[in-house]
Amino acid sequence: MSGVGYSLAPTLPQNDDRLEGFARQRAERGFDDTETWSLASTIAAFALPRLKRFKEVNIGHPGDATEEEWAADVDEMIWAFQQIVDDETWSFKEPERVAAALRLFGDRFLNLWW
Repeated sequence: MSGVGYSLAPTLPQNDDRLEGFARQRAERGFDDTETWSLASTIAAFALPRLKRFKEVNIGHPGDATEEEWAADVDEMIWAFQQIVDDETWSFKEPERVAAALRLFGDRFLNLWW
């Protein structure tokens, strides 16, 4: 994703009548409607670098998983978000794995702290 934060507005033609409104939205609420055009892509692009950093700095694991299991879970979440970021058509080679990893993200969401 390029431009202002995760906004797609900078990728639009300079004469697009919506640009002023998008700028106003960013000023008022911190994001514009272009971020919702593909909200899954926006969320994946936001989460991916943060999950990668989490893996680097994390010093623990949930009580119901070993350190190795937790590392594998985080790796799988990272893998799924990378697929979404890399494949704009979402024609994944392993769609079931992507879906399972996203369910894992939901299941483990509240464990993403250290």
